[in-house]
Amino acid sequence: MIRNNDAAELCIIKDKKILLLVVFVELDKPPKLVQIPGLPDNIVSIVKSSKTIQYIFPSDFKETIEREQAWILHNFAMTAHAAQKQI
Repeated sequence: MIRNNDAAELCIIKDKKILLLVVFVELDKPPKLVQIPGLPDNIVSIVKSSKTIQYIFPSDFKETIEREQAWILHNFAMTAHAAQKQI
């Protein structure tokens, strides 16, 4: 019995609900003001999309995999001193 929603990314959830439809992102210092009707200034939405791939195993067995996600990546900050060590 599943008691918690501990692994939503693996679809191991207690209740059958859609996990993600859209991610709202606040733009930090965009080059110009972004205004989308119905949203606060500099807030944009990123909707989920799906990607389907076909994997062929060494035994020639084929499996189709469909993945849905909002295609975003976390970013990070780096000081000038840390950047010099990256060369």
